[in-house]
Amino acid sequence: MPPHRRIAAVLDHLGITRAHFAAGLASEILPLMDTTEQRVASLTLVNPNRLESSSLAELGNRLTLITGSDGLPSKVVRQGAPSLPDARLLRFDDYHTTAWTDVVQENTDAVVDALVRREGDGGVTILPAQGEVVAEIEGVSFHAYGSGEALVLLPLLLSPTQWRSAVDILARTFRVIVLGGAHLGMVAMLESRGSEPGYQRAVGAVFDELNLEPGQSILDIGCGTGVLTRWIAHRTQRHNPITATDLNQYFLAEARVLADREGLGELVFQKADAERLPFVDGEFDIAFASTVMEECDADRMLKEMVRVVNPGGRVGVVVRA
Repeated sequence: MPPHRRIAAVLDHLGITRAHFAAGLASEILPLMDTTEQRVASLTLVNPNRLESSSLAELGNRLTLITGSDGLPSKVVRQGAPSLPDARLLRFDDYHTTAWTDVVQENTDAVVDALVRREGDGGVTILPAQGEVVAEIEGVSFHAYGSGEALVLLPLLLSPTQWRSAVDILARTFRVIVLGGAHLGMVAMLESRGSEPGYQRAVGAVFDELNLEPGQSILDIGCGTGVLTRWIAHRTQRHNPITATDLNQYFLAEARVLADREGLGELVFQKADAERLPFVDGEFDIAFASTVMEECDADRMLKEMVRVVNPGGRVGVVVRA
């Protein structure tokens, strides 16, 4: 099922025919704008690194773009602006952003103000106060807060929890619905890649060489959403304690939720820098990493992996060719 149909299923469940939307990218929302759907009253894009300008132009002044003064997202917005003459633009001065920048956390009040002052064309579903609701429909998790016009927050690049600093404030004006799960945003991309048979065969080949024995401890470095961590747990029939680390707190939060959903509550997820692992010498039997070493100082990371395995322990690494 495509992402927009999953989103529509959540809207239908909540009785929402039309809503305000905010996201990092528009791709999962665009199908909801067509003539048969018409569910998008307004759209706010925060730090987008891609713009589908021809499709977004029909929103006119109901489109708001939030970006920094320089960096890739700012360049994307500058290049797309001529095709979006009526869009509202909020640009933060002297603020360099990358695709990973935590724009909402670092500019909460300004982002909230932009959402409150956004333009709309009427017909937005108004929902009464119903308390906080947490549920899942068609693989999409949602948290609903507050009361008022429906405002749907899709994941920013990394995770829906990047909206955390703004949700309580927005809930004073809107019925806020925060969407997440394994089928939306960057989480969906990482989950899809880690579930591909070819990718798993490559990882499986490394584990065949590691000669893993039941009970031996595993350190998975740079786990992202934990898709391979969970796969390893199932492959070893849960006979091996696994600690998974990542530098990104948002991915770790998603990894915890997805592991618990599969009944893998024993998996340990911990924030850690691959170049400065917070473990004592020889703490693990196996240290493993997949497509992580390319993103950091490979020499320092490899030294750390060797340090944290015990004498006779093994290190396995998968890198992109």
